[in-house]
Amino acid sequence: DTATTEIYTLSLHDALPIYDIYSLILKDNNDTFITKNTLNKNVPEGFYKVLYNEKSSLLCLYLAGIKQSNYVPAFDAGEKDDKIIIVKTYYAFINMQLIELEKNRRKFVRQFDSNEKIKVFLKHNHIKPKNEQDLIKFIKYHDSLNALGYNK
Repeated sequence: DTATTEIYTLSLHDALPIYDIYSLILKDNNDTFITKNTLNKNVPEGFYKVLYNEKSSLLCLYLAGIKQSNYVPAFDAGEKDDKIIIVKTYYAFINMQLIELEKNRRKFVRQFDSNEKIKVFLKHNHIKPKNEQDLIKFIKYHDSLNALGYNK
């Protein structure tokens, strides 16, 4: 039995206790986020945005990273300041398994090359593993194969 709590306002000094939270729905744009508590898997801490959720699911973990400056004073070239960047990691939850999706296209195709229909679909549709819409298209196709009995 899980309790639902609505959070009306958070100040800049408030933080959500991630260890107690299973999911979070943002009312303005109806985005759903889940935590590793929901996944029950050995995955990094954080909030996973649910991008697609039918028979299979597509999740995205957003983490902050730092891109180091590459300034060369002798040439007065490059970036002078470090930058904070958002690093996206995509996960597919397929057949009760959580799979971290490869970011490299060739490695991504290899993750699913045991199924010839999926392999052909990925190549024919030029699915890019860093493109959210492409990944949603892929997961929908994967689910359609399951519905037809091709992914057993």
